[in-house]
Amino acid sequence: DEIESLGSTKDEMTGAIAERENERNNLINKVRKTGKVLKKRKEEVGGIENVIRQLQREQGEREQECTQLREEKEYLLKDYNKLLADVENLKKEIEEREAAGESMSTEIKAVRKEKDTIALEIKEKKVDIDLLVNNEEKLKTAVKTLERIKTKLETGITSMDEERELLRNDLEKRREEVRKYSDELDKLEKKIKSREEG
Repeated sequence: DEIESLGSTKDEMTGAIAERENERNNLINKVRKTGKVLKKRKEEVGGIENVIRQLQREQGEREQECTQLREEKEYLLKDYNKLLADVENLKKEIEEREAAGESMSTEIKAVRKEKDTIALEIKEKKVDIDLLVNNEEKLKTAVKTLERIKTKLETGITSMDEERELLRNDLEKRREEVRKYSDELDKLEKKIKSREEG
């Protein structure tokens, strides 16, 4: 009986050992499968990290590009404001030149009026021949002086008209530059907005 009991116990122990061996093999297989899954997950995580790093690099590049665009916008704004100031100064200068031209025209009219007045006085006065002879040289000198003044004033007006035309052309050119800078600023605003939204 004891021998049979020992044999039975041995069989039970052998069965238990075999069962434990099977469990061990199953665990090893599970560990191997889990290792493969972990390796795959690690590769996937590495891929995701690469994507994240790429996105971070792209974000840094976009931020740098936006910064450059903002700096360019500031530079263009400064030029734009400077051009506006130049346009205003040119307008003032043209107005001043026009006012000076009107003043000179008034002076020419006054000289002409004085000349006409002298001529009228000569016609109206009844003077004798001696007085006329004596005054002839004075009158000639006065007429020459008036003619010189007239020529000088007319030359000045012509020169001012030419300068005024040049200033107007320059003003139109500056206005065109202002419009160009304004268009560039609008494009930059849209580009910055598009980059920031992107």
